[in-house]
Amino acid sequence: MIKGKIVDIRILQKSDSEIIRNWKNSDHNYKYFANRNFISDLKQEKWISSKLNDDSSFYFIIIDKASKKLIGMTLLEDVDQRNRNACWGIYISDLNFRKRVYALEATMLILNYAFDYLNLNKVYGNTLSNNSKGRGFHSLVGFNEEATFKNHIFIDGKYIDLIWISLFIENWSLNKSKILNLINDD
Repeated sequence: MIKGKIVDIRILQKSDSEIIRNWKNSDHNYKYFANRNFISDLKQEKWISSKLNDDSSFYFIIIDKASKKLIGMTLLEDVDQRNRNACWGIYISDLNFRKRVYALEATMLILNYAFDYLNLNKVYGNTLSNNSKGRGFHSLVGFNEEATFKNHIFIDGKYIDLIWISLFIENWSLNKSKILNLINDD
């Protein structure tokens, strides 16, 4: 477990399967995912089994320290030690915890893990172009928008751009104290 001030993150467990399925199938989360496939029990069982056995990825459950409630997930996928990069993602599922401070601290914990423990040089990810809140959060943390894949995702009858983001270790080192101050101020 990696401990923070208001959240802890711990490695994904098999017992997390049902809550994650409910999170992903929830309307208030669904709209932020590029992959919008409904997840059945069987699909979820296969998904969690594959994640638990994936040696190149780390999946963490975000836990509110005060209530001990599971509130979201953050991850590093496709960790490439040779090229020192990985794909990052986060979501806070519980609407009661969709305050910037929870996502900021969970992000700080996993990015510290990525850069300090795994010794990565770059963390990257993607977001939908219409996710203005997410894009603002990425910018706040220090991510730069690196590429736009035009009309890449088909949602609700129309195409949406997919934006790739990246954060390099030197930018994280510069932004880390700013993020810590924001966590302490919230």
